[in-house]
Amino acid sequence: MIRQAIDRLIELAHPVTVLDAIGRMYTSKQIFPMLEPMPVPIGNVSTLTGLATYLFSNVDNLSASQVFIHIQTPRQVSLVGVLQGNFKQRPVYLTATAEPPDFRFGGYYPVEEFIIALQSMFVQTPQLCDILRITGNLQSEDNIKIADDGVTQKVTVKRGVTRVEEVGIKNPVLLQPYRTFIEVEQPESPFIFRIKRDVQNGCTCALFDADGGAWQLEAMARIKAWIMENTQGIAVIA
Repeated sequence: MIRQAIDRLIELAHPVTVLDAIGRMYTSKQIFPMLEPMPVPIGNVSTLTGLATYLFSNVDNLSASQVFIHIQTPRQVSLVGVLQGNFKQRPVYLTATAEPPDFRFGGYYPVEEFIIALQSMFVQTPQLCDILRITGNLQSEDNIKIADDGVTQKVTVKRGVTRVEEVGIKNPVLLQPYRTFIEVEQPESPFIFRIKRDVQNGCTCALFDADGGAWQLEAMARIKAWIMENTQGIAVIA
C-alpha cells in the first residue's frame, strides 16, 4: 500500500504532456472537464399528477421549448432539458417514480398469502374472481389430486362442507396487476396459473408472466396518452 501511494504521488507530480499523433490529440494523464453547473433536481414524486402539477405551476419559469418528458420505463418518467453548454449536458428537473405493490411473479405462495396478494395487488376483474374462487376452496389434505396436461390443470376443490369436485383451470388467464402509475389503466396480460403440492404449506399457487414484456410497451403508451391529455405544449418521448 505504501509503495502504491508513493507511485501515485510521483504520478501526480508529473505535468500533463499533450501529444499530437496522426491528427489526434493525446495526453499523458487522465483529465476531467470543468463542467458547467446544472440545476439540482427537485427530487422524486410518486405520481404522474405530481409531474403535471409541477409543469402547470411552473414555479421555475421553464420554457416549454426548452424541456421535454422522457418516459424511461413504465415506472419512471423524467422532465429533462435540452442540451446545454460546451459539453452538451442535459439537466433533469423532476422524476416521477411509480411505487406499485411487488407481486412475486414466478414464485409459489401458500394459498392464504396468494389470495391476499391477488386481492391487494390486482385490479378486480371476473377472471381474477374465478381464480380466487378456486384457490379459496382448495383442499390441503395429502391426498389432493392435481391432473395436468400442460395447458389445463384439474384440481380438487371443496364446495360448502362436504361436496368435493374437480375444476379445470385453463391457461393462460388474463389479469391486470398493478405495475405502473395509478393514474393510467393497468395493462391486461396473460399469465400461467399453477398449483402444486408443498410439504410444509399443503397447496401453493403461482402466476408466471406469459406476454414477454409486451405489457411494458402498452403501459408506456398509456402513460404518454395521459401526459399529453393533462399537459400542454410539452414534447413527450417514450
